[in-house]
Amino acid sequence: KTISSCLNAIFRDAYKLGLIDNKMKAPNVSYKAVKSQRFLSKQEVLLLIERNNSHQISALMATLYYLGLRVSECCALQVQDYNQTFKTMNISKTSHYGKLVENTKNNITALMKVPEKLIPFLDNQIKGKAPTDMIFHKVQKRNNNNIAITISSVSSMLKNACKQAGISNVGISSHIFRRSMSQHLIESKVSPRSIAKYLRDKPATIMSHYAAENTEEIRDMIDSF
Repeated sequence: KTISSCLNAIFRDAYKLGLIDNKMKAPNVSYKAVKSQRFLSKQEVLLLIERNNSHQISALMATLYYLGLRVSECCALQVQDYNQTFKTMNISKTSHYGKLVENTKNNITALMKVPEKLIPFLDNQIKGKAPTDMIFHKVQKRNNNNIAITISSVSSMLKNACKQAGISNVGISSHIFRRSMSQHLIESKVSPRSIAKYLRDKPATIMSHYAAENTEEIRDMIDSF
């Protein structure tokens, strides 16, 4: 409203001075306040994981956070994607409504080195499972590990996890772990270009074009959290 009033005053004076031939009026523009995104602190992340360690949501949250995955990528992980010998995770597909789709959101696949803090969660999660089984299976099908968990199920479990940990679920979504990891790395002074490479995304700022890439630096930093 204020902007429109200022523009109308300028147009009115310009018309009086003969600078414009016709009377002009600024369009009415409505602005909606943008809600700020929520981030979890390192302490909140650890609390969520620790308070829910009897359920697979704990391992799922740890995977989302420590590897910085999108939830669709996490839901698509199979036992064969995790190499226990070399401690790597192959990110090459996504899950949509429980169906696996080859390739990732931005068509960037990766063989990621698993941080030490995540290894116990993954090792426990794959016990007794076949290579083609899902690392995170559909909860209602405990005896059928080859059915992928859905994103909506993850969201529901995440709300329950917040309740167990005594953390407000306002602004909480499955994407908050990837977002929080990015923020924690920035706070730890890891270069934006390195963060973008680790998360397989575009650099967040122009300065990232002038920073060196070092994903080993990121893995070591994660293990110090």
